[in-house]
Amino acid sequence: MRESGRAHEQEQQKQKRSLDRRRAVRRPLVTRVAVKTDKAIFFMESMDISETGIRVVSEVGIPEGTRLRLVPFFDDVSRLFETSGTVVRASEIADGRASRPSDATQADMGIEFDVLGQAEMAALLGILRLADVSTTPALLRA
Repeated sequence: MRESGRAHEQEQQKQKRSLDRRRAVRRPLVTRVAVKTDKAIFFMESMDISETGIRVVSEVGIPEGTRLRLVPFFDDVSRLFETSGTVVRASEIADGRASRPSDATQADMGIEFDVLGQAEMAALLGILRLADVSTTPALLRA
């Protein structure tokens, strides 16, 4: 039991260090995101977004360090943007929707955006403003 407590404490310290490194405020945002790697295209669900990255969950995990392209989907086409990024954090989380124990985990990934161009940054800032104003933004849920 002592070993389990130590592992839990180490994980909490790791999460705290991760939070300390954040460069931008994250805003809750749930929408579909298309993620393209060199090997495949995946559809994931975002959990939150900031000026520097996005957090997504999926049944499929992508390893840390993987470079990718991503497109978050929104009702407002003017806010649509495509960018590249890198998976900077990948872990498993319990999936409360799972009906069987074998389906009880999802991949939880943090993706850091590469440098955004003017058009991409303008679209992202519009999304962030929308997330600040509304607790239920008008987003596509596929």
